[in-house]
Amino acid sequence: WIKNTGTRGLAFKVKASAPQRYFVRPNAGTLSQGEAMTLLIAMQPAARTQVASQGPDVAENDAFIILSLPVDGPLPLPPAQLVAMVRVPLLIQRSAGPLCALPSTN
Repeated sequence: WIKNTGTRGLAFKVKASAPQRYFVRPNAGTLSQGEAMTLLIAMQPAARTQVASQGPDVAENDAFIILSLPVDGPLPLPPAQLVAMVRVPLLIQRSAGPLCALPSTN
C-alpha cells in the first residue's frame, strides 16, 4: 500500500522498468491528506512463462518507481486531468518529510 503523509492532496503514477512484464492497478491516482491505498503489482502470465523457462535472472533487475506531485483543489481529479499531470516532466520539491510512504518491512 501507499499512504499520503503530506498536508496536501497527492497525484501519483507507478512506473515499471519492464512494463510489459507487470500488471499494476491502480497505476495512477490521487490520495487525499492521510489517505492510504492498496496497489496490486503482479507479473503478467507471459512473463511468468519466460521467467520459468529462462530463470529468475530475466526479471532480477526489474524496478518500480512512484512519481508523485502535490495537488491543490478537490480530489479525486478527473482521469483526463490526472493523465495530463503525470505525462509532463515532474520536478518535485520535497519538504521536511516524505510525500508518500511505503510500509516498513521491519
